[in-house]
Amino acid sequence: MKTLEVVKGKTVFTEGDNQQPYIQFCPEKKEGKVVKTMRGEAWVSVLSSGAYDVAFRKRVRSNANVLKKLPHGSLSETKDGAVQLTIKIFNPYYQDVPQILVDEATEAAEFYKKKFKKNI
Repeated sequence: MKTLEVVKGKTVFTEGDNQQPYIQFCPEKKEGKVVKTMRGEAWVSVLSSGAYDVAFRKRVRSNANVLKKLPHGSLSETKDGAVQLTIKIFNPYYQDVPQILVDEATEAAEFYKKKFKKNI
């Protein structure tokens, strides 16, 4: 176990059985407010006063509405009016990837043609 001093507190660095680093903040004075637990991605920095500054990242959401779910992806319409076909196939598990791509693209095209009555 290694102990490193931080302004107004201690940072304890330990390594477990699986050699994963763990960091624990142990303040000398247990004053202040209790913060509600939050989940998400954030940038954390320690200020010169010893306080933590947390800046949360905004979650990136898709700008598309799903029209049809496919076995390996989806057919969506984006907010700007474009049609988007997304297919994800893990190559080692399937021998005939080109045929899967053709089948799913055909299924998506037939669905779009039937639903919106447009010639493709």
